[in-house]
Amino acid sequence: MASGTPYDATTKVLIEEYAEDWIAFLGFPPGAVSLVDADLATVTTEADRFIRVDPPSQPPYIAHIELQSGDMTDLPLRTLRYNVLGAEKTGLPVESVTVLLRPATKWRAVTGKLELSGASAASGPVVSFRYHVLRVWQTEPERFLRGGIGLAPFALVAEGGESDAESAMATIQARAQAELPPDRRAQFFAAAYILSGLKHNETFLEYLFREVGQMTESVTYQKILRDGITAGRN
Repeated sequence: MASGTPYDATTKVLIEEYAEDWIAFLGFPPGAVSLVDADLATVTTEADRFIRVDPPSQPPYIAHIELQSGDMTDLPLRTLRYNVLGAEKTGLPVESVTVLLRPATKWRAVTGKLELSGASAASGPVVSFRYHVLRVWQTEPERFLRGGIGLAPFALVAEGGESDAESAMATIQARAQAELPPDRRAQFFAAAYILSGLKHNETFLEYLFREVGQMTESVTYQKILRDGITAGRN
């Protein structure tokens, strides 16, 4: 996802504003979280999320989380590059996580392990890199719904069909009503809407989100949708 697009600006809130939810979901050591300024514009136009975690009983580390929806051939190499750059920038160990949002032919090469050989194959790999992979469409919706509120929208593009998404939406709406202040709901649901467009058609999305306008500041919600919906479906 290209840096600066409305799609990226809208969906990244689900990581950046709910970082603690992701750290717990991924099973990383918990601790105080803070966003790291990971401006790597001289190297890439991709938008990285680097989250510093300070556990109470061990050294700090960086969680690097990438949402990916495109069919990239070089994603493992990109992940390695971001990992190394993040470590260089912060001086801390980095755990990289690639979140694959929808099926793509070339995702078969994204295995969580990358080995690079030297000039002589007989010498074995000169680089051995391990990273984490989450295939959202192969994950049970309940796994996202049991996590923090920032994870819940991913249940809409998880395993299952429209009936599963409709059931998940009922849970998401109830949780948002209980857990989010009104001024945060518009951006939250706009992100969920645009994320859902990766899997569901517009007719179903209109049905799925039919009651959301009553829970948000409608003007703000509609503006965010206008800015992001087209980019989110490309």
